[in-house]
Amino acid sequence: MVVREPWVAGTFYPADPAACRREAREYLSRGRLNGNLPADPIGGIVPHAGWRFSGAICGKVLGYLASKRSPQTIVFTGTVHVPEVRYPSTMTMGTWRTPVGDMDVDCEFAQRLVATGLVQDFPQGFVREHSIEVPLPMTILAFPRAWLVPLMVPPTVSGVELGQAVAEVGRALGRDLLLLASSDLTHYGPNYGFTPVGLGEPALQWTRTENDRAILEAIERLEAERIVPMVAKRRNACGPAAIATVLAGARQLGAQRGYILEYATSHDVLPMGPPDNFVGYVGAVLG
Repeated sequence: MVVREPWVAGTFYPADPAACRREAREYLSRGRLNGNLPADPIGGIVPHAGWRFSGAICGKVLGYLASKRSPQTIVFTGTVHVPEVRYPSTMTMGTWRTPVGDMDVDCEFAQRLVATGLVQDFPQGFVREHSIEVPLPMTILAFPRAWLVPLMVPPTVSGVELGQAVAEVGRALGRDLLLLASSDLTHYGPNYGFTPVGLGEPALQWTRTENDRAILEAIERLEAERIVPMVAKRRNACGPAAIATVLAGARQLGAQRGYILEYATSHDVLPMGPPDNFVGYVGAVLG
């Protein structure tokens, strides 16, 4: 049995099982929402920063989805931060371990994806990658009976064809499917080598109202085709192809639009001096 062990437990989120469970449940409780939201959501987008920065946004999305769905399989697309992953990658067997429990891979689904030729079986690529790991303890608590298809998607592909393939595999196997993407938005400041409008409050406002706003509008419209080209110009997401894959797959499965549950920057959540270095986060559902 291949076991994907936690890589960032104790840094991005608690390694102690009781503390991790307690904190995750607190974030998930924020997903009991009312309003103009889909009654049968097909997917969502969550951030993957440390929980003290983005855990509340992640929990709001997963808590809401869990209040509406009990899927058999969750396809979780992740941002690629590690250099060894240059092609969409999954693992076709094994288990993901977290402090709150384990989540088994949907082997048949992952094997079907690999058979499309759009995805490689490359479990080694997940060892040091945190983008799927960080939201996973909350995901396990929200959907304790679901299988996992982890899917890392680098921006060397558009994600559109892959998202359509994910939807078609789900249909062919008769899976009750939920699609999740893990990505943060603009990484602004000298720490990230990105200061197009200087520093301070003007930079924060530009990020909120222009740079991140552009990708939020594309998410709301399910414009999967726009995401990767937009991010190449604007640098307003770290996982553009992960987002595009889920938008295209959700659209193929009948989603009509995206709903932004919450948007914030790390400066909004936990300011550390002037807004010179910060990251944007979005929580969205698709339906």
